[in-house]
Amino acid sequence: MVGTLWLMDIGISAVSALLLLGILAIHVKSWKDLRGRVLVGATAFVFPLFLANIVAAYFYYVLAESFGAAVAAPLLYIQVLQVVGYSIFFVVTWKY
Repeated sequence: MVGTLWLMDIGISAVSALLLLGILAIHVKSWKDLRGRVLVGATAFVFPLFLANIVAAYFYYVLAESFGAAVAAPLLYIQVLQVVGYSIFFVVTWKY
């Protein structure tokens, strides 16, 4: 049984992945329009973060069977901070 904190970890990790997917889409569209090297670097930076969030969601599901709230809570704090950072990055990328 997956506990509530673990489900929150998985959900927030999915939100992070969606934000990063949006950032990737913006970078790809901008690259098609501008053909800038910086956008290639930014895409290369964001793509591994996207993959890491997908893998993290899977591992949270697997770890939920073995560990309780004592492990899930600190991971939740990290995920929330990550979503805040990605949200700021998304807004800045979208507007500028």
